[in-house]
Amino acid sequence: MLRQWPSRRVPRQGKDRWRTPRRTISAKPPAADTSDAAIGRRLREAREAKGMTQQQVSVRSKWSDPDEKGVSRTAIVGYESGSSRPGTRELRILCEALHVTPNHLIYGSEHPFQTSHAALEGLRTKRRAIKAAIQVAFLVMVLRDHERDALLNLANSLGGTRLGTSVSPASR
Repeated sequence: MLRQWPSRRVPRQGKDRWRTPRRTISAKPPAADTSDAAIGRRLREAREAKGMTQQQVSVRSKWSDPDEKGVSRTAIVGYESGSSRPGTRELRILCEALHVTPNHLIYGSEHPFQTSHAALEGLRTKRRAIKAAIQVAFLVMVLRDHERDALLNLANSLGGTRLGTSVSPASR
């Protein structure tokens, strides 16, 4: 179903000199979690966590802005509704006014690119570490069972405590 609403009157040719043009919009709602909507949702959550209204954020943003222009309340409404996205200037000012980091507003996390496991960090950043790991894997394959178990126990005692993991020989 389509909705229509009138806008300003414009001139046209013919008997009825003035007409009101009609614009149509889709009745389908926008995607549930677009990046604009996610930024707006996190902005609203940060504002509400501080117990501030949109007007209070607007006033405080003027204090954070070197030009003392700040961010208007209507702009904040647009950001929170997801209909517009703050630029870098506005993002910096809003982060200072709300005492949050840009990473929190944009990604929803203070450290969005942090690896989930310490052992993977070395493999992602160093080609030599990957090559060494492949060589070790081939060497371990040629060992006998009791030699492999002894090597695994040694590796667990050296590195397992640092990573917080331990693999027993019986579990392989």
